[in-house]
Amino acid sequence: MRQYAWFIALAVLFLGGILASNRQFLISDQVVTVVDQACDLTQTGCSFNYNDQSVYFSIEPKPILILKPLEIMLESADDASGVENVQVEFEGINMDMGYNLVKLKPLEGGKWRATGMLPACTAETMHWFIKVFVSGKAGVVNFRFRLTTSNS
Repeated sequence: MRQYAWFIALAVLFLGGILASNRQFLISDQVVTVVDQACDLTQTGCSFNYNDQSVYFSIEPKPILILKPLEIMLESADDASGVENVQVEFEGINMDMGYNLVKLKPLEGGKWRATGMLPACTAETMHWFIKVFVSGKAGVVNFRFRLTTSNS
């Protein structure tokens, strides 16, 4: 019986840590706004507006491949954009690929960076949503891009 109590206690601590690390998006009274983007991330980076400021998002290298390290970057014109937190989620559209969230780290001059990776899939062609969650003075906005990868 004690073995189960330890297991339950560890599971609660583990889940509590996950929730605490994502609390800004999970425990928020702000409405998350979804903004679909027409830009093709496989060709170039993409610009969009957050808090009336231009923000540039890109994933390198090109082409974007599964199981390869990807440099994920977000740059705001300056700190006036009010960006306080950036997270990118890779969500499978035609197959559930689990929870793939990357937290970008702030650098100087309104820049955010992280390394991530698209997971492997058994489907020949995989369709993705690249969800860029930007939070700050203007609330939480999900800038959503579509991406297609191939196993060939």
